[in-house]
Amino acid sequence: MVKEYVAKLAVQLGIQLSSVSVIEGRKLGCNDAHLLQLIADGNLINLLLYQSELDELQSNFVGDRLEQRIRTALLRMQYLLEN
Repeated sequence: MVKEYVAKLAVQLGIQLSSVSVIEGRKLGCNDAHLLQLIADGNLINLLLYQSELDELQSNFVGDRLEQRIRTALLRMQYLLEN
């Protein structure tokens, strides 16, 4: 669900992502968070996603904070792609 949401936001910003991955937090030693990895043209941006945010997204509710954090990560990617 989060991958599709991020992909839609990326398209709105004109960013073509080559990969969107969610790494389970338990693999990183954290039970209540996950790592979102965005890759475009060899550039990597990571974003920490909390389990509560993913739960909200699963119930088709996207909080302003989550949307803003994802947009900020995508804008960082856009900056990397332009420079």
